[in-house]
Amino acid sequence: MRQWTAQGGAASAAASEIVYQPSGEVSALSPRGDGGRGVRGYKEKDLPPVSGEAGGSAGEYLSVKDFDISGLSDPSLEVSVGAGGSGNGSAGRAGGISYQADVAPSSVEPQWLYGMQGVTSARLPAAHWIAQIAKCRVQIESGSGMEPAYRSAGEIRVNSELGAAFEAVLTACSGRMSEMGGVYKIYVGAPDAPIAHIEDGDISSLAPQSFTPFLGLAETVNGITASYPSPDEVFALRSTPPLYSAEYEAEDGGRRLLANVQLSLVPFPAQAQRLVKGELEAARRARRHSFTLLPRFRLLEPGDTLTFTSVRNGFVGKLFRVDGIIDLPNADLIVDITEVDPADHGNWEPSTDYTDVTPAPIVPVVPVPQAVKGFDPVPMNVTDGTGAARRPGLLMQWDGSVEDVAGIKFQVRTAASGVVVARPQTRDFDEGSFLISGGILSAEAYEVRARYIPRSPRATLWTGWVTVAADAVELLPDEFGPEFWERLDVQASDAADNLFDNVAFALDQLAEVDIEGRVSETLEGIRRDGEVETVRDEVSKEVGDFKAEVAETYVTGASQTAAIAQVENKLSAEAGKLRSSITENHTAIVGPDGAISSLRRDLSADIEGVSADLSQKYTAIAGPEGAIASLKTELSSGIGDLEADLVQNYYTSADTDHAISAATVDLVSSVGDLTTNVSQVISSVDGVKGTYGLRINNNGVVTGFGLVSELIDGEATSTFTIQANKFIIASSSGTTTKSPFYVTDGQVFIKSAVIGEGTIGRAKITDEIESDNYTENSKGVPTAGIKLNFKTGEAKFAGLAISRPMVLASGSFTVSGTYHDGAAWSFINTGIRVGKQDVWQAQNVALVAVAAISSAATADGGFDPNNTFWTLTSVLQPGARWNGFPNNQPSAKWRKDPSNLVTPYWSSGTDQRVFMRVQLEAEGAYFVNPKINWTVFQVT
Repeated sequence: MRQWTAQGGAASAAASEIVYQPSGEVSALSPRGDGGRGVRGYKEKDLPPVSGEAGGSAGEYLSVKDFDISGLSDPSLEVSVGAGGSGNGSAGRAGGISYQADVAPSSVEPQWLYGMQGVTSARLPAAHWIAQIAKCRVQIESGSGMEPAYRSAGEIRVNSELGAAFEAVLTACSGRMSEMGGVYKIYVGAPDAPIAHIEDGDISSLAPQSFTPFLGLAETVNGITASYPSPDEVFALRSTPPLYSAEYEAEDGGRRLLANVQLSLVPFPAQAQRLVKGELEAARRARRHSFTLLPRFRLLEPGDTLTFTSVRNGFVGKLFRVDGIIDLPNADLIVDITEVDPADHGNWEPSTDYTDVTPAPIVPVVPVPQAVKGFDPVPMNVTDGTGAARRPGLLMQWDGSVEDVAGIKFQVRTAASGVVVARPQTRDFDEGSFLISGGILSAEAYEVRARYIPRSPRATLWTGWVTVAADAVELLPDEFGPEFWERLDVQASDAADNLFDNVAFALDQLAEVDIEGRVSETLEGIRRDGEVETVRDEVSKEVGDFKAEVAETYVTGASQTAAIAQVENKLSAEAGKLRSSITENHTAIVGPDGAISSLRRDLSADIEGVSADLSQKYTAIAGPEGAIASLKTELSSGIGDLEADLVQNYYTSADTDHAISAATVDLVSSVGDLTTNVSQVISSVDGVKGTYGLRINNNGVVTGFGLVSELIDGEATSTFTIQANKFIIASSSGTTTKSPFYVTDGQVFIKSAVIGEGTIGRAKITDEIESDNYTENSKGVPTAGIKLNFKTGEAKFAGLAISRPMVLASGSFTVSGTYHDGAAWSFINTGIRVGKQDVWQAQNVALVAVAAISSAATADGGFDPNNTFWTLTSVLQPGARWNGFPNNQPSAKWRKDPSNLVTPYWSSGTDQRVFMRVQLEAEGAYFVNPKINWTVFQVT
């Protein structure tokens, strides 16, 4: 009770307000709060009143308001009501009242949520209930301090079942409710002290007995979890840490048998864990007896505890709980008892049994935007079958083990301008790499970044721009060989043939719809299964050869599965061979396959083979598997074998597999057997492909152009195809039209071109070519640049330099001893690997060897420094070693293989070496332990 008011009765009435009533009676107002009015006692009937009679006593009344237990901290309420004093010819004295409780007063009026207003105190024994309340108040150490053993709190809705709500309260305190003769008692937590003791002799031997030593598998529990409302998580249900027992599982044959308990009125983590532990221990008490006791045990009630000593069963003073009692006519009673142990609910050690609970945040936690892990772009070239680099590329690398990522997308921009040149993406995220080659230029610096495509909705981040430079990969002349042009011809032919495929696909789908067929089929079905009504109205007039007619037809039909409404209007006029007509048809259908709306208009005029026609058809279809909308317009004019036609198609379609928008325009003119057709197509398919094309078919010869853009492997590719015998780009300058660019029969003619950089596979030059700085003197000698005359075969170069030295191999060796003029070292191994043919016959290469002494020179005393010289003469030795290389190395150290071996591109093998001979020429000097350095050049 959170709020209430209480007061004694008001003072009684004054003596002057004495009323006359029969003797011994009091006012009807007493004792409802106000004091009773004065009463005159009568000794004899109809005697006059005695003046000065005393006033009535004060009433005694206690009012309790707002029966709200949610804030209750102490359920005990002590109330003392004092009797009012009698007045002595004046007002009576007010009754006294006092109360003590941990609640505050309020003026809220009382409202009963449940029944039990009529339950008397005898049916709820106060002493028993107060004892159970005391057990709930016992302070138990939790994980964060002391707390009452059992508490419950929660929301109970007005429409909740009373029994379910009370069961939740009982679960919160491991409680049981017993009822005996209309008296209700509650038992909480551990069993109470025993109130009786029985032995084998107290059991009736003539009555049946039963004994259950263990529970069945379906009722056995060896682990438990519980769900409870968490106040720190807006009272969302969360689970206690699961409680397992390896000992119990072993007893149950290695099975894990879990129970899940709902603690809907226990918003206290420590209490929830204590309840789970106690209930698991109690659930292992399986011993149960049922037998008949003698009459002296008739005071036992369900919920009581007793001790049982049984020689027959082999236990002494074992504690049991009385679960049920049946009174027999002979005063005996059948009891059902179950084994209990007070330690089940008292064996709680917070330091080991309590697991701290970290509440989940009650506000939505928005994950930090996810960045790409391990992003590392590097240059990587596209190679051919031989491993030669053919195209530059950039290899995107990332950690492919990140979970919940559907794909990854990239942006590539030039480092110099910042213009984005590629936006590829891939769904093969697990691969961890993706090669980008489209749009990547040789030796160009780029900046790239990446971003996840998440599988589940969440924020992701672009990486920072990472600079990476593509390798320098040039086009090779052999790339423009005959195979290249053959492939290009095939691609051009395929592009021209496939340009109209998307539109053809869309129009084929529309043709399959067969509106007229559906209308006829629906009408036939309704006539068979439902009702169809047709109304026709005709008006006509005829004068001589002239006739005019107007007809209207209305059709409505419905069945259990379909409905149709149709209106057709027809106007016609004719006179002899002149005819004119207008027809309009409206149709609406609904059926099991969907809904169809169509509108068709036909206009026709004809006179002796000269005709003009116009037709329009609108269609809208919607069904479970897709929707179609279309418009078709046809115009036709003809006279004899001359005919002109124009057809327009507009089409949109969406189904489970495709989404298509398409439009076509066809213009046709025919004269006899000659026909020219001009077609325009526009389409958008599935959000990944777009086309635009124009085609002219002139009696079987096709020309035109087309644009196609398509998303392939996450990267948009585009093609612009032109099919024509001649392709000319012309510019207008005043009144003169100039054509700098011309293509015909597979050849390109360019009048004048400026090419910054180019690769030429094959070329035919009919005249001459020269550098832009070429000049020559009056005698025709070049002074700057280059000039090649392909007619005369003359080549002129200013500053000609045909050859250049190239180091092929180099090395050094040191010899021990003192060496003078004439010392020589032969078969010095240069490490240049060649074959036998390279040694035994001349090659189309020129090799030059040089050598020098890099150590100090020595001269005797009195030498003339002006006449002291030395040099080394180096000569290559085309020779062979008997055993070749690399077999056992020669004895002289300069004849052994050096550390660096070289294999020239012209060598036919590697079993021999190029040798060199070095000879010392010296005047006035000699050398001690000289070091000799050598180099072999290949002249090209």
